[in-house]
Amino acid sequence: MISTKSNEEFLAEVECFLNTCDFPVITSGHERENVNELNAVSVHEHVTYARSDCSSEGQPRSDEEEEREKGPRICRTYYERRKAERVHLRQQVKELASKLAKQKKTNAGSVVQMASSWWLVARWQRAARLNAEEQKRRLWAAVDTRAALIQALQTTLHTSLGQQIDVTSELFKNSAELLADKNKRINFDSSDAETFAAFVHELDVIYSQTDKALHAISLESTSKDWDAPRQTWKEDSKTGCYLYMSHQTISSDFKETCAVLWQVAYMTHRQENREVFCAVDPENTVAIKFRITTRLNSGIIASVLQRVVTRRYQEDGRMILAWRSFAEGEGIFTDMYADETGWCAATPLSKHETLLRICMRHVPMHFRGVTTNKPEVDQFKNLVLDTGSNDVFEVTTRLESLLLQEA
Repeated sequence: MISTKSNEEFLAEVECFLNTCDFPVITSGHERENVNELNAVSVHEHVTYARSDCSSEGQPRSDEEEEREKGPRICRTYYERRKAERVHLRQQVKELASKLAKQKKTNAGSVVQMASSWWLVARWQRAARLNAEEQKRRLWAAVDTRAALIQALQTTLHTSLGQQIDVTSELFKNSAELLADKNKRINFDSSDAETFAAFVHELDVIYSQTDKALHAISLESTSKDWDAPRQTWKEDSKTGCYLYMSHQTISSDFKETCAVLWQVAYMTHRQENREVFCAVDPENTVAIKFRITTRLNSGIIASVLQRVVTRRYQEDGRMILAWRSFAEGEGIFTDMYADETGWCAATPLSKHETLLRICMRHVPMHFRGVTTNKPEVDQFKNLVLDTGSNDVFEVTTRLESLLLQEA
């Protein structure tokens, strides 16, 4: 936003400078007549100087005559140069303004998506902070209670040495209550319904970027065997995000392929802690939450909580699935997040063949000073990327299986 503002201020300053230029601009018929008169005078002077030269052939010309002859020519040259500079600067202003408008339009969608992702992270971090503060208050209360018990025990022992008091049972009772109270957790997590509502609000913007996304990763029929199954992840060194592309030909009718593709979009292969939420336009929108658990090479169990919202868009001769996914690391992956945007386009090639193209954009998001050189960061990234690849493989495999069953 700072660079955009500075560009606009610079263009405004250039425009103001051009408007304050002090050379003449012909805007009316009267001014044109004045200019014509000036030109006529200049021509007359030029002819006079020429005749004077002819009449005085062989005689040396004075410096005054030479200076008088150079004056109009220098003024005319200066005027034309200033005029050309002004035209050139105005053209530059138009070109820069056009580039600025295009850049602002291009960045509008991505800025909104990233702002939404960081907004969700901020909400979750705030909930975690509130939870930590509540636990801190409980711990302080436990410390005060334990100190009071110790003080009471000392007083009892000093004043009633002859009496048998079951202090031990009382201490155990209070300790058990404190331990149970300590393990209680107040849930300040944000509502999943609000999270999914924010994702649904962005799906139309994501859908409008479909053609640009497909073209950006070169999913075009320009090479030999272009319709063979391919699955690759590529890292964008400029932005730090990862791009995924996959395309293959499905041997099935276009309508049948679209119907089955919408069935597998529910990702029923993800069943661990699976929850399905009611979304806006349920006939064309699905919102699910599930957990992915894995064992790392070190033997540590790690997990990722993932939220996915998918919407179906039906066009004339094409069906688009657009989705937003947000992965939240747990355990060893705490404070690690990943934002994903995806598109799936089904297009008929012939009566019995359909082209399926899938692309995803994965953006790592780490918080609270998580350094990128930690091995846990690479493990989290690999887990999320492998999850996306496995989901695509599972979807295409189940798609072909269901189509074979219906055939």
